[in-house]
Amino acid sequence: MKKFLSLVLALVMTMSLVTISAGAKDFTDDSKITYKEAVDVISALDIVDGYSDGDFRPTNTLTRGAAAKIICNMILGPTTADALSASTAPFKDVPADSVFAGYITYCAKEGIISGYADGTFRPSGTLNGYAFMKMLLGALGYDSDEEGFTGPNWSINVAKLAIGIDLDDGLTEAFNGSKAVTREEACLYALNTLQATMVEYDSKTTVTVNGAQVVVGGNDAKDMENTSSKQYIKADKYMQFAEKYFTDLKLNDAGDDAFGRPCNQWKIKNDEIGKYAKAADATYTEEVKGKTVRADLGDDYDFEQVDKKDAYYVDGVQTDVGSFAVAKNNDKKIGGNGVLTEVYIIEGDDTDDTVRIVSINTYLAQVSGDYDDDDEELDIEWADDTTLSDNVDSSKVDMTLSSDDFDNLNTYEDEDYVLVTVADNEIKSIAKAEKVTAAVTAYEDGDSVTADGTKYKYSKTYNEGNGFDGDYSIKDDYDLYLDAYGYVIFADGVEDEGKYVYIDDAYAASNSEKANVKANAYFLDGTNQEITVDKVGGSSVKGETGASKVDDGWYSYTLKNDKYTLTAKADAEELSAGTVTDKDTVAIKNGTTTVAKGTSSTVFVVVDDDDDVSVYTGIKKVPEITVNSTKGDKAYISVVFEKNSSTYAKYVFIDLGDVADAKGGDKTGDVIFLYKDKYDKRGTDSDENVYYSYKAVLNGEVTKVKFDEDHGTLGMGLYTEVEYDENGYVSKYTEVTEKKYPASDVDTEDWTADEDIDSGRIEQKSGVVTINQVSYYMADGAKIMVVDDGDMKTVTAKKLASDYKAEAVYGVMNSNGEFTYLFVVTDKA
Repeated sequence: MKKFLSLVLALVMTMSLVTISAGAKDFTDDSKITYKEAVDVISALDIVDGYSDGDFRPTNTLTRGAAAKIICNMILGPTTADALSASTAPFKDVPADSVFAGYITYCAKEGIISGYADGTFRPSGTLNGYAFMKMLLGALGYDSDEEGFTGPNWSINVAKLAIGIDLDDGLTEAFNGSKAVTREEACLYALNTLQATMVEYDSKTTVTVNGAQVVVGGNDAKDMENTSSKQYIKADKYMQFAEKYFTDLKLNDAGDDAFGRPCNQWKIKNDEIGKYAKAADATYTEEVKGKTVRADLGDDYDFEQVDKKDAYYVDGVQTDVGSFAVAKNNDKKIGGNGVLTEVYIIEGDDTDDTVRIVSINTYLAQVSGDYDDDDEELDIEWADDTTLSDNVDSSKVDMTLSSDDFDNLNTYEDEDYVLVTVADNEIKSIAKAEKVTAAVTAYEDGDSVTADGTKYKYSKTYNEGNGFDGDYSIKDDYDLYLDAYGYVIFADGVEDEGKYVYIDDAYAASNSEKANVKANAYFLDGTNQEITVDKVGGSSVKGETGASKVDDGWYSYTLKNDKYTLTAKADAEELSAGTVTDKDTVAIKNGTTTVAKGTSSTVFVVVDDDDDVSVYTGIKKVPEITVNSTKGDKAYISVVFEKNSSTYAKYVFIDLGDVADAKGGDKTGDVIFLYKDKYDKRGTDSDENVYYSYKAVLNGEVTKVKFDEDHGTLGMGLYTEVEYDENGYVSKYTEVTEKKYPASDVDTEDWTADEDIDSGRIEQKSGVVTINQVSYYMADGAKIMVVDDGDMKTVTAKKLASDYKAEAVYGVMNSNGEFTYLFVVTDKA
């Protein structure tokens, strides 16, 4: 007896948590199909096909005409059935040229179907379960008259026989014969028919007894024998439907799928259609105790020697079974919220029953880039807050998915959140995560969030089951992403940049052991402040003893009543002499050893020897920092790695101390060209801050830029790696003085300056400006600006060449070595 203990069984079957089915047909609405195995096999045999737009439309109802076509495809094969025709109208509402006329004529002739008393067939009418089961029973060889498929009780007789031979096996609900059959239900019934045994009757003989004719024999259906070697469905010496009509179809029901579940493997000749997990004896999508599983299995399982024979699989890898055995008094827990745990009784003889437990985690990933139409591939990456099980090695999982293995990858877009399952370090399914946008009205730390009146618990794989690290703003809207079972697997917008902090010192506020613990904290926005620490890792901290438990390093935090709860994220590492950051190798180094690699999104918090804090985003913007071992104290670096990575840095804290030299640094990416040798105005703002205003071009726009002081060296020229103070005034910059062009190793956002022009001759042709015999290749949409008698003008290349001579040239290049901006200090030609 099968016990389906989960209310989400239909959802479980709908999710492609089965396996990759490379041999099955691809339908654009695959995710809506509940009976995936049935649809895959029946469509692979061309018994039922999809629509021209690529849909299967599983919930569309089956018409009587379509049902006749299915029966003909099953008995004759699609090719022969397609050639059927009718010389005369089989029914008065089915003309001979109707698309269904041949199918209906054949089925009526074979006694499989019949019309209505008024002489009609009503081919476009819907077909209920009783009627379709009657047709399938007829295809199996059951005689309508002998089995009582006519008369007032025909539907009862049909249902009793159909259910008795398991034609309804696998339905998510009890068979309801009066309900219209859907297309996917028709596939399920048809698949069960393929595996059902054909029947035949003894020959009928008419004899005369006392002057009356009596029919002898033919009353009882008996199983049809199969003595051939092609017993590819069941090796039971009887003829299954598929063994008679689809001799190339093969079923192996003795294997396992990639997750370790007993499965059906279907093939046509040697081409696999797919592997499909069998129905479990117990199903759970939340944490469950071993003894609960034991009670649910009940008398179906012989529990002798259970500890020796249970098998437990997590994400396709067999795991130690000692602590997970299904024993009567076992309080050990398996599974978790959003973990599909299926329990199978592996039947043997009376003493050899075993239990197999299979847990399948659902993980959140995000699409990285658009679908590659040329290679037919899609790249994904793990979401930041996804916690992988010990049985998944992220370094071995291929995050590039191919359309050879997965359906409808072209329907996914960049940054979509997707649900994936993994077996033995290989992704086995992908589906879009459901998004619920709602106002949060309540939440419980590490348990649940309530939005628009619905309480959602967190998935086990979301931050180790703890959900997010911060606080929701009550009544604010959040995007909650759900797994297939309704658990929150990610809450977008909750854990933002402000939820991480670097602590470099903790101390007690007084000598009392009950004193608050204070800490020097650096936040990702560059704020440095003293904070009060309430808890670390869930434990309260007080006094010097508590302060000693707050190590230097990165923490995530929550804030309540002006007190911080910290959760450690990474350990600090002391740096020796060497390069801390190197833009050429994109490396963060401890001496000569690479600690981590930065990316375009890595956030660097840098504290200089004056305790000033700067924040940079991206390896191209952070200063190049070199540590000098001959100076006093060491510098420090602490790294928070990207989720599931030991290579790429997400957040980096760097304390330069007095031993490191920092060169450059560009927090903004701004490029400023000053076209006057002296500031235009000196002013004082409402807060009595003095500023110096220069005529400038900022990122291609003519404007005025304010500096925090007269830096003395400022004058006409190109300035990059620009930083601003709290008033918005430029406080730091790097002047471009080197001639970097032409060069063979031009980097993105490289700059050049040529301040010593000899002849000043300017030429232009086909997008190339040549100045003093140096050719500047212009990018599409490039801007050429000239300093003409103290004024800044934008000109065309043609006008530049015809009207001006060059005194100096400054340029901004892209990664191809093409100029996006060219600033030319000129004389009239």
